[in-house]
Amino acid sequence: AIGLVFVFLLLSLVASAVKEGLEALFKRRATDLEKGIKELLGSDENGKKFIASLYNHGLVNSLFAGKYGAPKAQLPSYIPSKNFALALMDLRNQSQGQSPTIQLPSNVKQAFDAFEITAGKDVDKMQKQVEDWYNSSMDRVSGWYKRRTQYWLFGIGLVITSSPTSSISARP
Repeated sequence: AIGLVFVFLLLSLVASAVKEGLEALFKRRATDLEKGIKELLGSDENGKKFIASLYNHGLVNSLFAGKYGAPKAQLPSYIPSKNFALALMDLRNQSQGQSPTIQLPSNVKQAFDAFEITAGKDVDKMQKQVEDWYNSSMDRVSGWYKRRTQYWLFGIGLVITSSPTSSISARP
């Protein structure tokens, strides 16, 4: 029984390592993060420009090599909520300046309007609410990753257990 537990443990570790290797190879975490941010901020033309501004903001751009949209840019697989909130709040301030260079997507405007109702002029509360908004959206992204991981691990497990070298011959 103990031997079987160790065999199952070893096979699950191998399957997990293969899955992580595939994730790293195909950069799926970064793609999922970008998709989640697009759903959060908006994917219309204005939203795309705003997302590029967010990714190119110093607080986010320092997490990856290159510029957003560049062919060889390696987007981050994780953006801390504090970095996201501060970058988003800074971009909002830029959009409200004398000569705004950035236009907020409509859903971002609505979110900030709602945040201002409860936070008022308290910047710390506003930052906390933006972080919570981002974290709740990233919970969905985590769900995508977990579901995909379960499917992949199931498939990898089937391949590992059905290979001819993994079968154990029964002795009479």
